[in-house]
Amino acid sequence: MPYLSISLIIQIALVIHAIRNGKNIAWVYFLIFVPLIGSIAYVFVELIPELRSSGHVRRGTEQLGNIVNPGKQTRELESLYEYSPTVENMRNLADEYFRIGKTGDAAELYRRCLSGPLGPDPYTQARLARTLLRSGETAEALEMIKAAEEHAPEDRRAEYALIHGKILEAMERFGEAEAFFRRASERGAEFEYASEYIDYLIRRGRGEEARSEFKPLEDRFRRLPGFSRKLNRPWYHAARDAVQRSGPR
Repeated sequence: MPYLSISLIIQIALVIHAIRNGKNIAWVYFLIFVPLIGSIAYVFVELIPELRSSGHVRRGTEQLGNIVNPGKQTRELESLYEYSPTVENMRNLADEYFRIGKTGDAAELYRRCLSGPLGPDPYTQARLARTLLRSGETAEALEMIKAAEEHAPEDRRAEYALIHGKILEAMERFGEAEAFFRRASERGAEFEYASEYIDYLIRRGRGEEARSEFKPLEDRFRRLPGFSRKLNRPWYHAARDAVQRSGPR
């Protein structure tokens, strides 16, 4: 009996997940009429790939590991790079150094990647630009993000526009910066980009415009399926809180 109860709970949970996330209706029938095989298939075909593709889940796992064993991830990436100094391992270690605030070390590794046998690539150029921005080297950061944008793949254009906007803002070139923040917001499907644009408007003392930008974001958030809402919730909350702090709606 306990086994049947647990199986039924799992079955119902998976059916709800399939419906809320807009999965093919065939999954619902499969889960209902062939519950054991259907549940196993759904977990492996839909649920696990969905979780693996989630940047938030990945980052959460990494953060948990760092709490349990601080510095473990850094040491592992350093060891991997020492054992096999490929461009990929070098770039992964540079990303890690950036994450923990070692911007000088991160910049050095990114530069090595760019001068390696594969030559410059937009991903590494953008990462170096972001690192230089953090260390206050805005002029070089601007040159680097411009180079990255020349050959940026479509799925990276919003990300690079956001970095470009932040660099220009740091240089107090506010008119140009706003154009890039807006471009990132219009091109990026994730709520991060709209949230960053709203936050920029508030920093510039333009709370009314920020509230106007937030309204369609709020409506869109309410219409999202469950899993997408969970992924975008931190950025939605960041935008909402920033708007609330800026004054009455």
